[in-house]
Amino acid sequence: MREIPARVFRRAVSADLGLALKEDASEDDQRSGMADLASVDAYLSHFCPDAECLNCGAKLGGMFGSFEWGLTHGEGHCSNCGYPARGYHTIPGREHKPILNHMPFIRQYHPEALRDRDGRRISLSRLNEVFPPADAHEWEVV
Repeated sequence: MREIPARVFRRAVSADLGLALKEDASEDDQRSGMADLASVDAYLSHFCPDAECLNCGAKLGGMFGSFEWGLTHGEGHCSNCGYPARGYHTIPGREHKPILNHMPFIRQYHPEALRDRDGRRISLSRLNEVFPPADAHEWEVV
């Protein structure tokens, strides 16, 4: 029996969206910007940076993408396999003011960010039952 390689998923970070501090910013702006980037990174840690479905590999965005909107605002899933994703993002910042408001980019939830209806993290074995990997790989999170 051949060994099945694990699938490893990186968490999204602000640099994946092209966000960075301006080099010529003042010291106060640098400090403020670092705090904002930390907030963005904390928010994005619940998502993967990939534009393809984590489960089946289908392209999510664009005219012929497989992202399908759900009933909850901003939420959806891969129409090919059902793996959950978010299409609109509001990223909270200091004093509850959004850093980015209603940003349209499709990102799927990192497997460790998925919870059941009771708020319990879905185990990796249960994740394989709910969303069987299209290429028979096992899920692994980092």
